[in-house]
Order: sequence, then structure tokens, then C-alpha cells
Amino acid sequence: MLKSKTICFNLYIFLGTCFSGVVYADSFFNPNLISNIDNEVADLSRFDKGEGQPEGMYSVEIYVNDEYVETKNLIFYESDASSDDTGLLPCIDNKTLTNFGITLTENSKNKSEEVESKDSACENILDKIENSSVKFDFEGQKLFLSIPQIMFKNNVRGFIPPEKWDNGINAFLLNYNFTGRNSKNFKDNVDNNNYFLNLNPGINLGSWRFRNESSWNYASGESKQNKWRNIRTYVQKPIIPLRAELTLGDSFSNGTIFDSLGFRGIKLESDDNMLPDSMRGFAPTIKGIANSNAIVTVKQNGFVIYQISVPPGAFEIKDLYATSSSGNLDVTIKENNGKITQFVVPYSNVPILQREGRLKYELIGGEFRSGADYQDKPNFGQLSLVYGLPYNMTLYGGSQFSNNYQAYAIGLGGNLGTFGAISADVIQANSILPNDEHKKGQSFRLLYAKSINSTGTNFQIMGYRYSTQGYYTLNEVSYKKMAGREIVTDNGIIRDEG
Repeated sequence: MLKSKTICFNLYIFLGTCFSGVVYADSFFNPNLISNIDNEVADLSRFDKGEGQPEGMYSVEIYVNDEYVETKNLIFYESDASSDDTGLLPCIDNKTLTNFGITLTENSKNKSEEVESKDSACENILDKIENSSVKFDFEGQKLFLSIPQIMFKNNVRGFIPPEKWDNGINAFLLNYNFTGRNSKNFKDNVDNNNYFLNLNPGINLGSWRFRNESSWNYASGESKQNKWRNIRTYVQKPIIPLRAELTLGDSFSNGTIFDSLGFRGIKLESDDNMLPDSMRGFAPTIKGIANSNAIVTVKQNGFVIYQISVPPGAFEIKDLYATSSSGNLDVTIKENNGKITQFVVPYSNVPILQREGRLKYELIGGEFRSGADYQDKPNFGQLSLVYGLPYNMTLYGGSQFSNNYQAYAIGLGGNLGTFGAISADVIQANSILPNDEHKKGQSFRLLYAKSINSTGTNFQIMGYRYSTQGYYTLNEVSYKKMAGREIVTDNGIIRDEG
């Protein structure tokens, strides 16, 4: 009988071990320890598992598609749609998103207005922008927004909205250069002193810029002189809506189509400095189609110069940085399933080429000033236009006119793919010479560039200017009438027998 009891006792122990219940242990913090008011204690259940952060306002660094935008105070609210361990989403209004360069659809705007009209904290940004994502790095106080490329109204690298541009502080500037020399001729007991001073004062006041360049020459002895000379004075102001700069006073034309000239008057000229670096100069537009979320890589001469993630569908790359060298662009599209598509975009460049849709212009009205006493100062006007067409072509032309001179120019340039790049233009000029002789002539210009990757060769052929005998520039016809003297120019002899 004793033996039977022992067996039963061991069986009970075995069964208890096999069928024991699962018990979990967890730490607990009594919220009454941080409150001395009955029935008003902090709700710490949110932090029991070490997840989540409290709602409220945080000063965060905002990154849009991994690019820093600004540091801003944002209100964060608790949301089940949060994809990170904070459990929070930010309140970002439409104006802020627009300042980021994001274009909201009408549907998104309507959703925003409906939510903002309610008493709730704010709308869900994930509902406002499809295929977007938000990640809040609480420890680093950084907010990362992932926005589809198609949502950006200015989808170019380095774009900064004009609302964020700064004129800088008001200031007085002064650059100067002073040189001097003293010598003495003991034989004749003569002192020779020579001094030269160059001054470049300037004033920045709001968006206006005043600049001056002056010089002073002093010499004693045989070459005695004491002369102050005002070289040029001008004021400038940016015209932001036109992406242009207004100049009043002494300046020079840019020489893109006609020869560069000095003048005193007014000039309105497009300013590339108001464009992002990725939109300056010429670079071809790359177009393609992605069948899925894909990575597009662009290489030139074996180096990666551009890479971007694109959603399914057609894509367009128009913000390649302009390069000084030519060379084919090798484009690779890598789909999310590993499939790779490759094609080549030939690339050569000549100075006149512009990106598709880019308009460069220069409008001048004023008095011609060469700084030479033997030339007149006729009033003149000038207009130059350069426009980037589709298919990497550029059309340009202009006009230059005064009382005794009229000139008209037209030209066309283009990236011809494997055949290189070329530009050609012609100027028709009607001139009245100092002896009242009427002349007509043409000037032709040709520029060609081609890169051969296989040999590493890059060459340019420049027939910069071929002019007929009757062609003269505005600078050449501005010489004064001087009896019995020949005026020799680059394109012939202007003679006045008086």
C-alpha cells in the first residue's frame, strides 16, 4: 500500500509541471507617487511599454525627401496612422506645404478645409498627400517627409521659393587700391612723385545696390598731372517676378548676340543667379517610362552625375547640372523587380544653347559710351532674345538700332545627338559712315562642338565671324568725322576726306 501512494505522489508532481499556466511579470509605476491630488493622477499607461510620446509642440528640423528645408515649431497629435514608435503625426497646413514647393490637388485642399473648419487639432497629412510617409525622429527632433516627385511644382534640385530670399543687410562698402612712388633726380634737383588711387564704394539699401568706380592720378615733375576720373556709376535692383535685374547708369551689354558695348542708360536683363544651380546653363532633358517604382541613374564618362527614385509611369529629368565638358549620358532604369533598362542620350554643348522653356533676354536703352574722345555718343537701343525649344534646340535673335545704324540678327542652335552640337547665326547691318556713305553688309557666325567618347576627344571648330565688306558694328560707325584721317577697323577702312 505504501508503494502505491508513492507512485501517485510522483504523478501529481509530473502533471503539475506539464500543465502549469503561463505567467507574465511586468513592472508597474504607481502614478500616485507623482500626484498629491485625489483622483487627479497622471495617465502613464501610454508609456507602460516604452512606446509613444506625448502630444504637443516640438521644434523640429524638417527634411523633405532627405533634404533639409527648415527648422519650425510644429504641433504633433496622437494618431494610429503613425508609422514610427512615437505614435505622433505633425500638423502641417497648406501654406507650409506650398512653401516646400508641393502642389496640392483640389481634392487635398477640400479635405484640408473640411478638417480645419472642425474643432479637431488638424488633418492627417497622409490623407492629404497620397503615397506620402512621415517619420518623426524624437531623439534627434527631426521630421522626415517622403513626398512623391510628381507633387512638386518646382521639381528641380536646389530650388528655393522666392518668399525665402533675403536682400541682406543695409551696408556701406569700400574697396580701394593705392600705389605710389617717390624718386629724386639729384643732378637736376627734381622730385618725381607718382600716386594712383582706385576707389570702389558701394551702398546696399534694401533691394537696391549702388556702385561706383573712380580713380585718381597724380604725378609731379616733367609728366605733371592731377586728375580725378569717374569711371562708372550705377544702381541695380532685382526684379524677382521676372527673374531679372534692372540696371540704371553705366554698364555693358552682355555680348551674347551683338558685340559687347559700354553705355549709360537703362538695362533689363534676365539673371541666371536667380535660378537654382541645376537650372543654369544647358543640359538635355531626359524622358523615359518606369514600369514600377524605379531608380534612374545617369552617368557621364563613367561617373554618376544624377540619381533619383521615380514612381511608375512617365518621368522627366530636367535638372541636370550643366557640365563644361561634352560626353554621352548613359541612363539606367532599375525596376523594383531587378529588371534593368538602358539607353544613351548624346550630349554636346555650344555657348548659346538653353534648356527647354528657358528665355534669356536683354533690353537696353541709352547712350553709347566707349570712353574714347574720338567717338560720338549716339543714343541707341538693343534687344536680345534666346529661347530654349523642345528637342534640345535653341532659337535666338535681336535688334540694334540708332540714328545711323540698324542691325538685325537671327540664329539657331541645337544638340544634334551623335552629330555633336552646332549654332549658326547671321546679322544684317545697315550703316551710315562718318562720311555719310551708306553701307549694307552681313556677318555670319558658326560654332560646332563634338565629343568622341571612345578616344576621349573633345573638339570645337569656330568660324567665329565672317563678315562681308559692307558690314560694320555700332562701335565702328560711332567714330567722329575727322578730316584727312583714316580710321582703321577690323572690317575695313573708314575714310573722311573732309
